[in-house]
Amino acid sequence: MARPQRPARDIDPPSPAHEWRGALWSPEQASTGSLGSEPPSQDQALAYARDLSTLYRAERRRAARFRLLVEMGKDLTGVRALDALLELALQRATAFRGHDGGSVLLLRAPEGPLEVCASLGVAAAERGTVIEDLATSAAGQALQARRPLVLEGHAADGGTPDREYSKDIPSAVCLPLVTPGGKPVGVLALKSTTRALRLDGDDLEALQLLASQLAAAVESARLNERLVRSLDALLALHQAGQVLGSTLELDAIGRHLLAIATRVSGLPVGVLSLRSERERLGVWQAVGSMPLWRWARQAQAARAARRAALSHGAPRMFALPRPAGERTPWSGWCLPLRVQHRLVGVLEVFGPEMPAREATAETLGNLANQGASALENARLYRELAERERQLQSLVGRLLVAQEEERRRVAYDIHDGVAQVAAGAYQHLQAFASAYRPRSAEARGELERSLALARRTVGDARRVIADLRPTALDDFGLATALRLEVEALCADGWQATYQEALGAERLPPAVETALFRVTQEALTNVRKHAGTTRVHVALRRQGRNVRLEVQDWGRGFGPAVGRAGAGPGERVGMSGMQERVALLGGRCQVRSRPGAGTRIVAEVPLPTLADGDAQYAN
Repeated sequence: MARPQRPARDIDPPSPAHEWRGALWSPEQASTGSLGSEPPSQDQALAYARDLSTLYRAERRRAARFRLLVEMGKDLTGVRALDALLELALQRATAFRGHDGGSVLLLRAPEGPLEVCASLGVAAAERGTVIEDLATSAAGQALQARRPLVLEGHAADGGTPDREYSKDIPSAVCLPLVTPGGKPVGVLALKSTTRALRLDGDDLEALQLLASQLAAAVESARLNERLVRSLDALLALHQAGQVLGSTLELDAIGRHLLAIATRVSGLPVGVLSLRSERERLGVWQAVGSMPLWRWARQAQAARAARRAALSHGAPRMFALPRPAGERTPWSGWCLPLRVQHRLVGVLEVFGPEMPAREATAETLGNLANQGASALENARLYRELAERERQLQSLVGRLLVAQEEERRRVAYDIHDGVAQVAAGAYQHLQAFASAYRPRSAEARGELERSLALARRTVGDARRVIADLRPTALDDFGLATALRLEVEALCADGWQATYQEALGAERLPPAVETALFRVTQEALTNVRKHAGTTRVHVALRRQGRNVRLEVQDWGRGFGPAVGRAGAGPGERVGMSGMQERVALLGGRCQVRSRPGAGTRIVAEVPLPTLADGDAQYAN
């Protein structure tokens, strides 16, 4: 439907001073005789007085309006937030001359369109309303002419010409918002829906001055918003470096990266896609409305930008149509995540067009580089952790197999060599009793044979005990270690033992590991320490079991400790540490030349909730 024509008049800016048509009488002029020799009549004096009174009242009104404009300017310059600034300006502008409604329309771009950013009063225009055609709209005409446009009589709302009302708008005025530097910003539209307001030149001059102040304040608020956004972006990038570098958890990095990307760009929707092992991109994490980001990713422009970004390795911006339920068109950024020419994934953000255009490619590119490095580090760490887990599992299986093989060999020796040696010894004893040699030489040979058989039986039993001590299986770690120390004392060692476990049994894996650590430590004392003084301690500290083996031998330095005395010693030392590490504990070796060696092993015990699953092997 065609919009009805409305009368309009362009108002030239009035002169700064009123033109006074007539001479004013004064005593100075009378004394000089410039008005003639005759004094003015009484009627002339009254006319002069009335003119002076009218001029005085007009100047008082102008002075009051000027003071009001100064106060308005102070109020406007004190507001930094754009929305609050526009609301305050509308309140002041409508109250200035008695208008009952109005709108502030701002340019989205230098060439348009105009968008209603604030509205107030009766039948207020809806925020977000867009005026595309500046040439045919009243607001656009006022802005293009850079002069106030006054509308009188029946007319549509001066701020939203694309909307029609059934009621008359007696008067309206559109004031262009132009900065002191000549940059157009938008339009201030005021209306009176109940009565006609006649605006004289002074009114329009004051309102246009207010519009100029508002334009400068809007530009300042926008600059302040850009500055705050830039500082926030720099702060976000700094925080991104700290946050992304402080964790190696892949999921946490993805969440932080999306949150920082939406914060930096000012866009509400973000999607993070990663490349799979099959070289295909798949959505991994997203923030915002799922229907919106699905719609945005599947848009033709988004697909084209994604292909271009992946091909050239640079951020790409693209335009999107207006989503359902949104007032403005959308735009988006596609950011490839690359590390040394290797594609890690793609980060995409979507949202309203203006914030998307203001987001800089450099800032988002830096964020993408940090995110790509963090994701790659997390991936490498995950792979390393998986390989380490596999290695630990392999070592654990090897140790389990070793213990099983020890047990099998011990049983084989017990059932084979040990039985044969014991049987031979018994037969020799029986032979010596039944057929005692007569010569001393023969008796000596028989005694030596009996001694060898006895020694063979003892060695077989000692080997069986070393391979798999029955005391460890039957009575537990504390008793098995006591028997080891007593055997040392029987051999003439100064060995002491202290334990605080009593009859408590530990998980089999813990008992086996700590027993093997003690065996290896005592073997090292026997081979290398050059002393027979040793102390073994076993106790429980909270949820840990602590084993200490200390000697007062010759000790060794750090370099010798790392290199070891030979391959066997290096394997023995690392074997102790690996056994303890597989159970989540730690094994420390402390030594100093001339001060002996101290080995401390601590192993955590499982909770009731954990059970013995980790010690099942």
